[in-house]
Amino acid sequence: MTTPDNKPTILMVDDTPENLFALEQLTKTLDVNIVTATSGSDALNLTLHHDFSLILLDVLMPEMNGYEVAELLQKNERTASIPIIFISAMDKSDIMEIKGYSMGAVDFIFKPINETVLTSKIKVHLELYQMRRYVETMMLKHKTEKPKILTVDDHPENLFVLDKLLQKLDAEIIQATSGNEALAKVLDHDFALIILDVQMPDMDGYEVAEILKYEDRTEKIPIIFVTAIDRDDAKEIKGYHKGAVDFIFKPLNEFILLSKVKVFLELYKIKHGLERLVAERTQELKKNNEQLKAESIKNVLATEELAESRTYLLDVINAISAALISVDAKGNVLDMNRAAETLARHLTEEARGKPIGELLPRFNGLTQEAVEAIATGTPLEKNRVAVTLGDKLQVNDLGIYPLSSTKNQGAVVRIDDVTDRARMDEIMIQSEKMLSLGGLAGGMAHEINNPLAGIIQNIQVMANRVKGDLPKNLAVAKECGTTLETLRSYMEKREIFQMIDTIMEAGRRAAQIVDNMLSFSRKSEGRPKPENIKKLLDRTIKLAENDYDLKKNFDFRQIKIIRDYQPDMPAVVCQASKIQQVMLNLLKNGAHAMGDKAGASQFSLGIAMENGMACLRVKDNGTGMDKAVCKRIFEPFFTTKKSGTGLGLSIAYFIIAEDHDGTIEVESVQGKGTTFIIRLPMVASPA
Repeated sequence: MTTPDNKPTILMVDDTPENLFALEQLTKTLDVNIVTATSGSDALNLTLHHDFSLILLDVLMPEMNGYEVAELLQKNERTASIPIIFISAMDKSDIMEIKGYSMGAVDFIFKPINETVLTSKIKVHLELYQMRRYVETMMLKHKTEKPKILTVDDHPENLFVLDKLLQKLDAEIIQATSGNEALAKVLDHDFALIILDVQMPDMDGYEVAEILKYEDRTEKIPIIFVTAIDRDDAKEIKGYHKGAVDFIFKPLNEFILLSKVKVFLELYKIKHGLERLVAERTQELKKNNEQLKAESIKNVLATEELAESRTYLLDVINAISAALISVDAKGNVLDMNRAAETLARHLTEEARGKPIGELLPRFNGLTQEAVEAIATGTPLEKNRVAVTLGDKLQVNDLGIYPLSSTKNQGAVVRIDDVTDRARMDEIMIQSEKMLSLGGLAGGMAHEINNPLAGIIQNIQVMANRVKGDLPKNLAVAKECGTTLETLRSYMEKREIFQMIDTIMEAGRRAAQIVDNMLSFSRKSEGRPKPENIKKLLDRTIKLAENDYDLKKNFDFRQIKIIRDYQPDMPAVVCQASKIQQVMLNLLKNGAHAMGDKAGASQFSLGIAMENGMACLRVKDNGTGMDKAVCKRIFEPFFTTKKSGTGLGLSIAYFIIAEDHDGTIEVESVQGKGTTFIIRLPMVASPA
C-alpha cells in the first residue's frame, strides 16, 4: 500500500511494546509509514482499514500466535498476497522455520536482529509488492519469457543438488564452477538471479559479487550467497555489504530455498512484463491510430481483441491447478476448467446442464450447498474434506462463491487437492508428539531402571544360592541313601529355584522394555554413512529367514518375495544396523499378518528414487488394518497383538525420523494388505 504521501505502509506485530519500539528504530532509515499491533486480533482488525505493503509478525504471542495470524491472512483473498516476514526470539529451529514458510512467509528472521539484514529484506519485498500491485491494476495479460538462474559452486555435486531443487520452478538453470566462468556467463545471458557459493578457489564469492556490482549491466542482478561454513554474523553482514539480497547456509532446506528464490523470480518477471507492456502498448496505440482511417478494419480488430482476451482468460483458468466449476442458480453445471474435467471424469460439453452433485457424487450434498449459497449470497468454505478415489484417500479444500452480478444468478465452485499438504501436517504433528513422548518415556525408563536392576541382581543371588544347595541329580542322591526328609527339602528347593528362574525371565523382559523406552529419549550414537540399500535389504531378508520368532510359527522362506529395485540407485546415507532393525520389524509384522496362507503369502519390496530421496516400499498381502488403527500405528505401547510391547513401530518411526531425517508412512486396506513407505536421504552421485 502507498498512502496519500506516496509512502508504503508496514504493519509490525509484537506483544512486547519495547520490541515494537526497537523495530521502529531499526527501520527509521526507510521511507515508510509504520502501524503497530500488540496482538494477533489487533493485527487482523487493522487489515480491515489499511492496505499494507508488508507485515513483520512475531511468532510467539498469547491468545493467537503468528502462525495462526498468517493462516487467517492467507485464507482472506484481500490479504493473501501481503508478504509476511516472521520474527522469533527463540533459538534457530529448522522445524519452526519450515513451518513458517509453509504458512506463506516470504522470510524468517531470528533475534537479535541486524539492521543491515532487516532493511535489505524489507526493501526487496516492498519493491516486489508495489510492482505486483501496479501490474495487477494494469491488467498485465502476457506471459514473460522464462527467467534464467545462474548457480555458481566449485563442487559439481553441490550444483547437482541445486539443479534438482530448482527444477520445480519455471526457470532455466545455468551452471558455473568458478568465479571466472560465472563472469563469462553474465556476458552471454540476462540472469534473474545468481546463487553464489562463498568459498571457492582462485576467486571467492565476495570478489565475484564486487565485480558484478561494479558493472552497470550486472549491478542490479540479485545475488544470494550460499555457504557450508558455520553461521557467522560477520560473514553474513559482509555478504550484504557486497550487495547480496540474502544469505543461505548449507545444508539447503527445500522450503527455504524455493521461497527465497521465488521472490526474485517474480520480481524479474514483473520488471520484464512492465517493459514489455509499455512497448506493446506503445506499438498498439500507433497501430490503432493508423487503423482508425478505416472503420471496417477497426471493427475487425475489436472483434479479434475480444476473441484474444477470451482465449487468454480461458488459458489462465485452464492453467489453474484447482478445479473450477460455474453453476447456475439451480446448481447445474455451466462451465468447467481442465482440472475440473479431470476430477469429474467428464468433458465440459458432457457435463453442462447436469447437477454438480451428480457430477461429483463423492462430495455429499454439493448441489444443495451450492443452491443455498446462491440464494443467501453467502460464500461457503470447507477445509480438509476427505473423499475416497478408488483405494486412495484424497483431501480437498472446497469453496462455493456466489456471483455478485444480478444478471448472472449462479456461483463458482473451487476444489483444491491438498492431500500432500495435509500429509505433511500429519507428519509434523506426529514428529512433535513422538519427541514429547520420548522425553516422558526416557524419564519413566530411568526411574524404573534403578529398582529393576536391584530386583534382578538380588534374584540372581537367590538363584545361585538355591542352585548351590541342589544335587545335580535327585535319582543319584536317592540311591546314595539320602533320607526322605532331605529329599523332600531338595524337591522344595527345586520348586523355589524354578519360581526364581521364572521371575528372572520376567525381569529380563522388563529390562528389554525399559531399554526400548530409552530408545525414544536418545539419538543414535553411530554416524550414518553411504550404504548400498539393495544389498542391505537382501541381508535383512536373510536375517528374517533365520529369525527364531518367525521359525517357531512358520518358515519365512516359504513366503514369495517380489523385488522391484530401480537400477543405478545412488547410495543411501544411513546406519545399516538401525535400518536393518526397522526393515526386520516390518518383515516380521507382515509375516505375522499374512499367517499361514498355504504358499499364497508374498512380500513386494520396492526401491526407487522419488524427489531426491530413496523410497523403500514394503508391501504384504496380509489382513490389513482399518483407518483407526493406521492413525495410531506409530504410537508407543499401541498394539493389536495379544502379546507384545507395542514399541516396535514407534521405535522404527523414531529411527527414521530422528536418526535419519527421513519419513515413514503406512497405507493399508482391510483384507488386501499393508504397505509401509520409507524415504531416506541419498548421496549426490550413484553408488
